[in-house]
Amino acid sequence: MDTKSRIWIVGTVIIVLFCISRLTISRNIWKNTSRELIFPQNDWDRVAQSLGSSMSAYIPMLYNNFHDFDEYVIQRAELHAVRNSSFVLYPCSGGDVFTPLAVHPFAKGYVLLSQNPILTESYPLDTWKRNHSLLENATQAVADIVRSSRNGRFQLGHLLIPMANEYGMLPLILGMLGALHSAMNIIVLNVSTLNIDDQDDFLPGVVIHCVRNNNFFWIRYVSLDLNSAPALLLVERAIRQDWQVSGTTTVIKGAEVGFKETLEGQLPNPLLDFILGLSSIIVEDVTGITLSKIIPWCGQENIHAFGAFKTTKEAIEGQFTKSHIEFAKLFDSVYKTENWHPMGHLGYGYCEMAGKGARANVKVRGAWHIFDDDNKAFVYCHLIIACAHGCK
Repeated sequence: MDTKSRIWIVGTVIIVLFCISRLTISRNIWKNTSRELIFPQNDWDRVAQSLGSSMSAYIPMLYNNFHDFDEYVIQRAELHAVRNSSFVLYPCSGGDVFTPLAVHPFAKGYVLLSQNPILTESYPLDTWKRNHSLLENATQAVADIVRSSRNGRFQLGHLLIPMANEYGMLPLILGMLGALHSAMNIIVLNVSTLNIDDQDDFLPGVVIHCVRNNNFFWIRYVSLDLNSAPALLLVERAIRQDWQVSGTTTVIKGAEVGFKETLEGQLPNPLLDFILGLSSIIVEDVTGITLSKIIPWCGQENIHAFGAFKTTKEAIEGQFTKSHIEFAKLFDSVYKTENWHPMGHLGYGYCEMAGKGARANVKVRGAWHIFDDDNKAFVYCHLIIACAHGCK
């Protein structure tokens, strides 16, 4: 055997061993325990549409958020970098799938992180396709959450937690996807357990494979303690091994629980470090990362504000938290620059009722509209987008 042949054989063996090691590492981190194949012929889409049937009355209004985000954020503000990432990370997600899909409907994958369980011991994954009474009861629970929370614009914790404890988050997520079957041509192909497991630590989760207009994508939900540094480190390892990317678009909305320590100024917060380390773009409302922590990360010139928020004076006089006042100060400073943009009827973040004194200010900023026709309640919304490497 000549020297070239030996070198070729040795090189081939090294490549094979490397590939095997990568596969082994991947299996140790993302471990699929389901017996089903990746895309079998099954009736998961029927289950999703059944669970989503209770949302049919609200879908036209909710789907407007997809159009409004594209029109006001991507097109008018020309922030195309928001959708340059292939993946979306959504910490403190609960069962909300609408928001990440609205921000980036063309991503290849979405990772939702929440402390709520995705499944319960009473109703494991295989029961959802064959237990009709379970499906009916869960559909009613989904309807109660959507009906009681401004037509699904946010999820009320006192309704969400009991549902999560009884059924898990799976029915709410599947219901939202099923409700988008007609509006976005989304078809649920398969649902499988997909845990993060490296032998010493274990985080339960599922993966939902979907297709939209012949484009395949997946949604992964992982249940964990968002204040646990070891758990977040395990998720970060899994993400970096699987995606092989250095950054992603991170969505934050209604995240007081996850960022409680940060909002109150008690650092370090493992969730803060986790997000800033993985993200290239952050889309958030006032409940997310405090702006004093984002500015060193991306620079104030790369922060864009949308809609309306309380003025600094209103926040101080209303004795709001330090983080709210800080948010108001930065929002005011961005509002005076070309980095402020109107947001039309886009209902992102905590949309607040505008009292008589605030209506003039909100109207000037061009960001108020009516949610409740019965009470004629004026509501204004806000949104912040921060880009580590520029948003254009």
